[in-house]
Amino acid sequence: MDIADETRLVLLVLRLRGAADPATVAEVLAAMGVVVDDPATLLDRLELAGLVERGTSGSARRRLTGDGRREGERLLAVELDDRGARGRITAAYSDFLAGNGPLLRVCTDWQLRDANPAAIVVNDHRDADFDRRVLDRLGEVQRRVLPVCHELTAGLARFGRYGPRLTRAFDRVMGGDAAALDGPSPDSYHGTWFELHENLIATLGRDRSTEPLPDVS
Repeated sequence: MDIADETRLVLLVLRLRGAADPATVAEVLAAMGVVVDDPATLLDRLELAGLVERGTSGSARRRLTGDGRREGERLLAVELDDRGARGRITAAYSDFLAGNGPLLRVCTDWQLRDANPAAIVVNDHRDADFDRRVLDRLGEVQRRVLPVCHELTAGLARFGRYGPRLTRAFDRVMGGDAAALDGPSPDSYHGTWFELHENLIATLGRDRSTEPLPDVS
């Protein structure tokens, strides 16, 4: 792997995680099937180039600078066009967005029994029938997103981890782990979905704020 490929992937990891130390960068890359020999040295070089910065003095965690974000998007666009994958990834992105609203509605209903601000009732998960109906809708989201993940992986292999990650989170939810749906872990269903969404936005150079509003009805 040449330095441009390593730079592209490390900048992508920082975009997806917000900030990360060398060990986390190596871990995420390994999940993509990529090994970078010395991520700490590469992060130091990217810092000298003004593409990343330390969150606090002395911290090993780095985050993207504005220049790093732009350079990351440029390198992702080069990859997309070099692989001839732009059309396939764009079509899969549109299909992904169609499932975004239903997933957000599932997460809302998992938290609240009534989204009316005048009568909000927290879902304490003691109503098995209500939760089952929510999980039935999550099952439909899962059925819709797996073919999207397949298409993304066919276009760019680095998307290959999202289908298995979503499936693992889904199985944990169905096994009774309530936090596996929308908990703060990046490996929760919503955490994985959010990361996949950000990956698509970065890859295609899109702006989340200009996307169509999701239909959560």
